[in-house]
Amino acid sequence: FFIFKTKGIKMTLTVIVNPIGPTTPASPLSIIAVKQALNRLGEYFPFATIGMNGITDSALFLAIKNFQRKNNIFPSGQINPNDKTIKVLNSKLKKQDTEKGYYIWRSVNDDKVRDSHAQYNGTIRSWNEPMRPGKDYNCRCWAEPVNIPIGDQKYIDAAIKDLSYFEKHNFHLSQKLFLHYLQNSGKTLTLLPDSFDNFQIIKESTNKNTQRFIQNFQSNEKFRKQFSNLKEGQIIRIKDYWDVDLSRFKISALPNDLNLAIGSAKVRSFGDFTLQRTGSKIQIKGNITHTIHDIYDFNKDTILDRLSFENERMLAEKGYAKPFKIQWEKIEPIEYNLKIDR
Repeated sequence: FFIFKTKGIKMTLTVIVNPIGPTTPASPLSIIAVKQALNRLGEYFPFATIGMNGITDSALFLAIKNFQRKNNIFPSGQINPNDKTIKVLNSKLKKQDTEKGYYIWRSVNDDKVRDSHAQYNGTIRSWNEPMRPGKDYNCRCWAEPVNIPIGDQKYIDAAIKDLSYFEKHNFHLSQKLFLHYLQNSGKTLTLLPDSFDNFQIIKESTNKNTQRFIQNFQSNEKFRKQFSNLKEGQIIRIKDYWDVDLSRFKISALPNDLNLAIGSAKVRSFGDFTLQRTGSKIQIKGNITHTIHDIYDFNKDTILDRLSFENERMLAEKGYAKPFKIQWEKIEPIEYNLKIDR
């Protein structure tokens, strides 16, 4: 779960152009307006596999009846333009604008959901945040109202401050990982191969491991002897790996995107090569798979961690977040000719 807070904004009042009821046709825009209003008040929730849409359903009519009963209105299950139900509905929405309220963002979880909305799925947001479920055109997302204990506010506020810092400094990787932490799923996050392309330290680490493989082929006495004994046209396969400890490179006076996103991880590079002798040359072909595996958990490994990330750890202890595994790999093709003595 996660909360976003901004300066208060007004909820658009609900306006319909024709009656909404079990036996009356209504415009999709009017239906969506009523659904969103009742959803915000915790009265209506769409089917999870469908989400918000402009089609009437039994849950909508039941929500209208329940709202009417709670507000001493005859429970007809129908709403007419500017009738008492609409007036009371708008009055409730207007009152809610002056109160502090939160909801869990819910989405349909299919490939049609906008990426900008999918990242908020399962996170807690403030009703004062301009970006709301259903606000964008054809958005099917909806809200699930939730109460946040007052005692937990300081941990939520710390998370808000962190995300604001990431956004201000364009720390996109840190933002992505922190949002995943706050989605509270605990699912392993697999990063795209180009996720670290802008980080010089990762480039230096992968280059270092690549050069280690090549230098090992060139200077390792065991390999040189093995290559010299190869027969013409003979093919052998060699596997190996090299590590670079990122913590040795990431020391910086100022926080940066990589420091805040990845902990004491390693770049491990797995090499898988075939070698074939042609005359005095060994043709080396294969792939080096560069990988990073880490746990995103704000642990207490160092004094700095214990002092700096208490609020972030408390988010998980309070149930608003969950640690998860990070995995990344990028494949580098290798083709290299090595000269040897006949």
